[in-house]
Amino acid sequence: MTAPELAEELGIDAQIGDLIIVAKHTTDSGKAIELHAYEILGYTGKIQLRIHDDMHWVPILDLPAHPQLPADLIVSKTLAQNLD
Repeated sequence: MTAPELAEELGIDAQIGDLIIVAKHTTDSGKAIELHAYEILGYTGKIQLRIHDDMHWVPILDLPAHPQLPADLIVSKTLAQNLD
């Protein structure tokens, strides 16, 4: 299964696994963000930065300390907690 969002944002074809978390965050301006995070079982293609300026591979336990948006931080903390 290819997720159109991943193909558009990263330029890859991803094999999508289970839903990890739905992270909900409301910005200071009142905009509601709902981020659905899924396990990626594998992918083909070379990652292309189409939306973002930079990308880094970060160990899961280091994710919560890495600069990121609030909804992403909810996902990062969940991933790190699941390793404990």
